[in-house]
Amino acid sequence: MPKTRKKCWSESFGVYGSTIRVAEREPGGILYLLWVDNSGKQQKRSLKHRDRKAGRKQAMELAAAMASTTGAAVPEPEPEPLTVAEGIARAFHPVEGMYPGRTRHAKQAQALAERVAALLDPRTTWPDLTPGKVTYLVRLLAQATKDGTGARSPNTLSSCSTPSLRGSGRKA
Repeated sequence: MPKTRKKCWSESFGVYGSTIRVAEREPGGILYLLWVDNSGKQQKRSLKHRDRKAGRKQAMELAAAMASTTGAAVPEPEPEPLTVAEGIARAFHPVEGMYPGRTRHAKQAQALAERVAALLDPRTTWPDLTPGKVTYLVRLLAQATKDGTGARSPNTLSSCSTPSLRGSGRKA
């Protein structure tokens, strides 16, 4: 059986604009730091050792130093998920919402959406609202009316929700 060829080890550190890579030029060889300078040219510096753990540490230190001097943007944390009540308020905003005017349909849809929001915990977010919960809420609304017309449009709620409910191909 042929012996498999060893590959050169490398690992990258930092964020876009200040990425440092620590790598071997040959398998088991001396480690080098590689980075792209401000003019776009690749730079290389030998670490003069083979210790990968120390190489990682040096690469992280250099990446942190480059990020602080170049002002590279540190990724921002994701914003808090939108609550159902906030989503409904945005969907029915008179200027920026889904419905440009106050039609009869818009008023009915808003009334149903607000009834659903009243049934939920005020802290419920859109990711918490699964298709099963939407079906459950539609059934609750239908039971709340005498003739069952209280939830004739399950899409009222899902149309102002996340794209996962809108484009999933499943009916809520």
